[in-house]
Amino acid sequence: MYNVGDEIDRVISRYASLLCLSTQVSEADVNGFVWTNDRYGIGKLVAVNGRKGCVSFFHSITEVEEREYPLTGLGRARLSAQTRVYVRDDDTDRRRVGRVLWDFQEADQIWYEVRFPNNRQAKFPEAMLQVRCLLPKVDPTEVLAYGGMETQFLYDRRWRTVEALLKVRATSRGLTGLLSSSIELVPHQVEIVRRVLEDPIQRYMLADEVGLGKTIEAGAVIRQCLLDNPNEYVVVLAPSTLVRQWQQELEEKFHIEEFPDSVIVLPFEDLYLLEEGECDLLIVDEAHLLVDKEAVSRRDFDHLVRIAHSSRRLLLLSATPVLGHEEATLALLHLLDPVTYRLEDRERFGKRIERRQEYGQRLLSLNPNLPPPILNHAIQQVLQTFPDDTVITQLADQLKQPDADVEYTIALLKKHIAETYRLHQRLLRTRRRDLGGRELLPRQSSLGVEVDDDERIPAVWEGLDDWWYASRRAVDDLREKDATTAT
Repeated sequence: MYNVGDEIDRVISRYASLLCLSTQVSEADVNGFVWTNDRYGIGKLVAVNGRKGCVSFFHSITEVEEREYPLTGLGRARLSAQTRVYVRDDDTDRRRVGRVLWDFQEADQIWYEVRFPNNRQAKFPEAMLQVRCLLPKVDPTEVLAYGGMETQFLYDRRWRTVEALLKVRATSRGLTGLLSSSIELVPHQVEIVRRVLEDPIQRYMLADEVGLGKTIEAGAVIRQCLLDNPNEYVVVLAPSTLVRQWQQELEEKFHIEEFPDSVIVLPFEDLYLLEEGECDLLIVDEAHLLVDKEAVSRRDFDHLVRIAHSSRRLLLLSATPVLGHEEATLALLHLLDPVTYRLEDRERFGKRIERRQEYGQRLLSLNPNLPPPILNHAIQQVLQTFPDDTVITQLADQLKQPDADVEYTIALLKKHIAETYRLHQRLLRTRRRDLGGRELLPRQSSLGVEVDDDERIPAVWEGLDDWWYASRRAVDDLREKDATTAT
């Protein structure tokens, strides 16, 4: 649960070095500002009793609190420019609000030049000034009743800022983690992050092709989770060679230093350090390496299963395609959903993979640029493959109309087949050929790609993919054949 006090502690640790002076506090500093290095932050030393000092904290114009501290726990403080200060007006017995312009030393005292809303400036010794401590004012009723309001000028400008922030948040649909990260927003990454975060069950496999930004997507999810609840505990498991790279990207792009002790990156070798129910969000990079029977012991895999099933959120990152890796893919899906994907159902899962290949062929055949006779034949094959799907039937009927928007309707048809008959609704995969000429370099910023107009290029890419799958399948078959021969 979000804790305001924890947030104040983070603010204090960040700005303490800016406010504290090196001089040690003594009786000579009475009526001067001091830094307490706790949730109160800044106050005014009003008395010294032996080795202890009494510090007055200004909460509001109606509330002042005093606390006692050891002198060794106090630091002399100086107000920086634009600090908001309160000055008592002796004529009206009310406080005026101004902002510090600069400070200077005069006759062993610290003085401040203060500017007020009417652009008038005046000099004051620090003994005449008050500054609010860092603890928030929960109930402003007393302050309002006392007349502690500011000018309409300041209200109008603050409201414009608030409106702008609200507009940004509304536009981002609550994905403030993306907007506050030091990354370039790329459409397919934004869509995947949105898909994950808007799902009440955040358990997904991110299977984008290499270099399309799986780490960026996972980092954005991490930051959003911590913004929503800074007390979340996030664990990233990665190969030892990638641990330092993960740490750097999370610090430089997603600023996890704002959430100390909330994120830890561990190598695979330290998997045994994790306990069941310890993680709020578990991210496993190169997850296929942890389900490889030849590289991972059964004991380690069983421990990973327990940790994954007990984590409320789970992201598996793997660019390994499904074809030729049925057993490994089943193991990965088992981590996400142990009920639907049981490890003992390998044969039935293999049949689903075979059907998936057929679905892929049907999708590839749906090209709106094909001659009408060939396209009509492809649509008939789709209808034969999915005879009971009423949506496909309706879209096919629309394509028969003389005024049909062929390109748009084919796009709807392909999207319906891809989303309805995909292997698993929680397996998200982006291919380069789907990005319309915008790609990413591995773990670097995005760039535009000049596309060759040669119409044979898509066929070349598809051929290379098919060759890769076939090669991988051939290697696996040889391994199985050698193992059978050996036995």
